[in-house]
Amino acid sequence: MLSPVQAQTVGEKAKLNHVDLFDGTRFDPKTVEGKPTLIYFWASWCPRCRQEMAALEKHYQANKEKGFTIVAINFRDKPENARALIETVKPISFLVGSINDNWMSDYPKLRGTPTWMLLDKKGIIRKVIVGEEVIGGWRDRLDGELNPLRHYSGMPVWIDTHCHLDAEEFAADRAAVRARAAAQGVLHCVLPAVGAANFAAVRALAHALGDSYALGIHPLYVKQAQDGDLALLDAELNLRKADPRLVAVGEIGLDYFVPELTHSPLRERQDYFYREQLLLARKHGLPVILHVRRSADRLLKHLRELVPQGGWGGMAHAFNGSRQQADEFIKQGFKLGFGGAVTFEPALQLRRLAAELPLEAMVLETDSPDIPPHWLYTTAAQRAQGRAPGRNEPAELPRIAAVVAQLRGMTVDALAAATTANALAALPKLEGLLPC
Repeated sequence: MLSPVQAQTVGEKAKLNHVDLFDGTRFDPKTVEGKPTLIYFWASWCPRCRQEMAALEKHYQANKEKGFTIVAINFRDKPENARALIETVKPISFLVGSINDNWMSDYPKLRGTPTWMLLDKKGIIRKVIVGEEVIGGWRDRLDGELNPLRHYSGMPVWIDTHCHLDAEEFAADRAAVRARAAAQGVLHCVLPAVGAANFAAVRALAHALGDSYALGIHPLYVKQAQDGDLALLDAELNLRKADPRLVAVGEIGLDYFVPELTHSPLRERQDYFYREQLLLARKHGLPVILHVRRSADRLLKHLRELVPQGGWGGMAHAFNGSRQQADEFIKQGFKLGFGGAVTFEPALQLRRLAAELPLEAMVLETDSPDIPPHWLYTTAAQRAQGRAPGRNEPAELPRIAAVVAQLRGMTVDALAAATTANALAALPKLEGLLPC
């Protein structure tokens, strides 16, 4: 087993060369253009590789009708040994071939075996697993990894622009939660931090799940935050500036719903942290994800005072203000986030906004595990009787979207296309992360 170093870099266009196939033909990289593709590097002397071949065939048969293809490339091996291995695991119906002694020039970053690189339809590398990392259930994860790389067989695709997958509520089944969302067409999730303590968690999770993240200090966490946390945020934004998955500063803002936060000294402390983080967003050229709870006018005041060159960008998450306030946020360059709250029929003003705002101003979110839609909500009386509330998660987004589509009198497909485009406009770095 060679040392596990990435073969090529996630987010790059895969650099594939021609490969001599065992059937006597030659692999042309153009033949996999437009298809989600697994490039699998293997050797006959690698015990794990021998075990994986049958599993690869199973995945290929299950997914080939959806456009999925596999190219298994043998390297650093004796040709007769490689061919003998394939004979022992027949039938193999995906492409199998080998690269010659020039493999170091053809694939200069290839260092370990087995290695698999998962490419989207554009040929962009979305996942690389090398060496020992392959061991431990990657085959079980492959279907989940494939979901975002397809066009979902005509299913509408969605971006959950605000969810907290790092929350403790998801600790027991986080990967399954994300897989359920992918199965429902949730193409991508944006994971905002809430404080310095979870900067590393949201970053690691975004990379592990193929999603994106934002870094910031939430107003509900300013009480326990240290003044030095702002310097830590500045340093982290600088350190991660080349990370394509860092898409915004957030979640930041003001909260005037919690009584303690509406009085001194926490009201002023909120203001200080919010304003300083706006300055950091301006310094680092990043959009902002805003927390808005009974605080819209004050948020807007600071935004107007600190407008960066080129204007603001980002999202006012879980917006629940007036039409006039909505128009002001839109004027400042923000999209407005709608989630589970819009599913409650008594939320008349919010539902009116969802129905009447310009379509180009709207994005969708779950804020999971918070703000559950009405079908997951339990009243205080129900909870007293022992009925547990349902857990909100990103897989609920399409059903929430169906409510919004009904309110607007439009098709779900049209809403999916519009809100996905709006999310890309609000967070431009998402463009390089989406497979479709």
